[in-house]
Amino acid sequence: MSTYYNGDSKLNKIQINCKIYANPTDCLHHSSCGWCGASNSCIVGNNMGPLEPCVKSSFIFSAPYPNFNPQARVINENIGGLSLTVVSK
Repeated sequence: MSTYYNGDSKLNKIQINCKIYANPTDCLHHSSCGWCGASNSCIVGNNMGPLEPCVKSSFIFSAPYPNFNPQARVINENIGGLSLTVVSK
């Protein structure tokens, strides 16, 4: 037997409006938003991909490094199943 929620209980829900962010930097600071390069807009998404129409290869979820210096040393490590990125100037 399957159980599902049909909406009768009127549970609270959170409405996320990523469209209010006009640039990638502001967009990527919200944990439920990502930048769609194909439409040049902020949309709902997560680390698995966009949750609105967007060419997946143009979707960015991770925030860029702040003030990234091309001469900075970047180390990517997997520790205990977690991905860790360290940037040193």
